[in-house]
Amino acid sequence: MGGKVCKAASRRDSAVEDVRVVPQPQLQARRSALPIAERETLHWLNDLMAGLWPKVNEAVTKIAHESIEPSIQASMPTGFKSTHFKKFTLGAVSPKFGPISVMMHGDSCLKMVCGVDYQSDVDIEIATHVGSVGVKSIHLKGDLMIHLAPLIEESPVVGGICVYFLDQPDVGLDFTGIGKIAGCPGIAGTIQSVINSTIAGMCVLPNTIAVPLGTPEQGVDPALLKLPEPIGILRFRPVRAKHLLGMDMHLMRARTSDPFIKVKVADDEWTSSVVKSNLNPEWSEEDVHDFVVFDRDQKVWIEVWDENTITAHHLIGKAEAYKVGEILGLGSQPLPLTSCQRGKKTAAGSLDLKLEWLEFTKAEAKDERCVIAVKIESIVLPAGMDAVALKPAIQGQFRGVTKVSPAGVMPTAPTLPAVTKALQDVAKRCKSKGMDDQAIAKILDVAPEDVPAMLDDEVDKKTKEDGVSKTAKQILHVDSVLYLSTAKVGLESEELTLLVVDKKRDELGRATVKMGDVLSAKGMAKPGPVFFSLADSLKLEGQQIEADIQVSVLGLQSAPAAEPSKASSDMPSGSGEAPSEILQDMPSGSGEAPVVSN
Repeated sequence: MGGKVCKAASRRDSAVEDVRVVPQPQLQARRSALPIAERETLHWLNDLMAGLWPKVNEAVTKIAHESIEPSIQASMPTGFKSTHFKKFTLGAVSPKFGPISVMMHGDSCLKMVCGVDYQSDVDIEIATHVGSVGVKSIHLKGDLMIHLAPLIEESPVVGGICVYFLDQPDVGLDFTGIGKIAGCPGIAGTIQSVINSTIAGMCVLPNTIAVPLGTPEQGVDPALLKLPEPIGILRFRPVRAKHLLGMDMHLMRARTSDPFIKVKVADDEWTSSVVKSNLNPEWSEEDVHDFVVFDRDQKVWIEVWDENTITAHHLIGKAEAYKVGEILGLGSQPLPLTSCQRGKKTAAGSLDLKLEWLEFTKAEAKDERCVIAVKIESIVLPAGMDAVALKPAIQGQFRGVTKVSPAGVMPTAPTLPAVTKALQDVAKRCKSKGMDDQAIAKILDVAPEDVPAMLDDEVDKKTKEDGVSKTAKQILHVDSVLYLSTAKVGLESEELTLLVVDKKRDELGRATVKMGDVLSAKGMAKPGPVFFSLADSLKLEGQQIEADIQVSVLGLQSAPAAEPSKASSDMPSGSGEAPSEILQDMPSGSGEAPVVSN
């Protein structure tokens, strides 16, 4: 989040620290989430990373050009859309890892928390049409979570590895040459924002990097590794603030502020409404947001800002970052706000909040809000669309809330020659049974005019392959769930908008789902497939994008505020049900009418 942060001078002891091992008798006496080793330094891992760093540099450079650069271009004002990386290298300094703590969750999951500290001498140059801006250093610091699960009693013992940040890591960029691009004063903030969102989209909960090691036969579901399980909802409502600092000067009256609140949990950020000219503002009950919580140790970041219409917003003050369980345990206590001025922390007022913990339920819920779950398994692109270049993802939009899935990934597939040879064999068998070219084309999913070439052994191989490639569909696996919290009032009369977007977030296809159909379906779940009408700019007449998507509505029920602090991060707390249990009880997509796009 924005604003300068007061940082106390600190230095990590580089010496190897003791590992604390919990005696075996205590393992049975303590709760399922317990430490078995704490604060071990990782000199060996740091040496390993230094050796791997040249390859890491190449991989990150590729991400910068393929993901970060298009996002920067999409975020720039007209005239700056050609902004690009003229030079990009991470330098010679690799990140430092450590200390590390190890936690055991029951007997099926090992969780490691590893510190990451990256202070690099990068050499990055970003070119615009009016000049260039450089980045001379990058600072990144955070706690990386590594889950080893499920643990199985046969080789490879660890079924899968899942890596992510619980919270957005602290990222700082040192720019040079900003004066050369005074015509676009927001470029530094845009670059910082895009980098933050790129990191969040890759590896900040609920986004993870998952690597399956076991097989489905061993009980390892690759999709479940990529889908972190929410444990509940943190409902956040600001009530009032008191004694805020005045950030706006006036000639004839005292200083005032136009305060609004920014709250962030993992990759979800919410902004309240603005209260004009008030140092003791109050917010209405409509100013509320539901944060989906995936781990009890996720932190809640709260800042109060002063809105400005011409210049940049000013940070009034921020609260201490609390874990979800901790902030719920505070009850109605006001949160003190602090401001950093000239390197010193000063009081900046206080904030009263109304917080509530809710759990998912498939029973009829009395709560006035609910969660729309959009479960995405795969995207099928028609022939003529380049999946590798587009990197398509699914974007859900409802009542001003927008969520985007990770980009679809193409599985390892047979080569084009192998597919062509297999289709040729099928075509010949069909012909031998007396089928005409139209029937064969329908079975092979190729154009009828390409069937004779498939049957003729004298036709060269490339001609056959061209006939297959021009009609071949591309299947991309997404395996993700979008959660959109909303009020129940009027839900049945509205529509959920689903978009297929490319890496620049440009629209490729559009579909709508009537929420009335979802609410009236069995289990309040509408299975797919969903068919998307293509954007006119693609010029692919008669084609559609297809996606295996299930839309459902999850009810919410209030739970004791103390539950999150007691619950394991891998289990839903209290008596509520995990979303996966609810979704598994819903009907599958087979035999159901498709959701039709507009």
